[in-house]
Amino acid sequence: MEGLSLVDEKKKKRLFISRLLGVVISLAIVALLFCFYFQIIDEWILAIIVVLLSAMNFIVNSVIIGVKDSTVTVKLNLWISGIFFLAGAGFLTYGLMTGNLILF
Repeated sequence: MEGLSLVDEKKKKRLFISRLLGVVISLAIVALLFCFYFQIIDEWILAIIVVLLSAMNFIVNSVIIGVKDSTVTVKLNLWISGIFFLAGAGFLTYGLMTGNLILF
């Protein structure tokens, strides 16, 4: 990093952290699928958490793309993540109201 300016170093660090977070989120989704397969969690919890983790993954993608200054794609990723967050809130509300989801 000797030849990089301060802005480039910050972008490189931001890009690395975002990519690492994307990998961690993807591994968390795979771990949830294993938990569901071995019947540790039910399908409602799986659906809600996977939708919310997918929303976080779209946010991470928008940060990664934002380093390259592509504003249209960043806005699209943020809109999709908002839709995923609303879907997760909808699943949570519907599950609680119908009694299909019991938190405790």
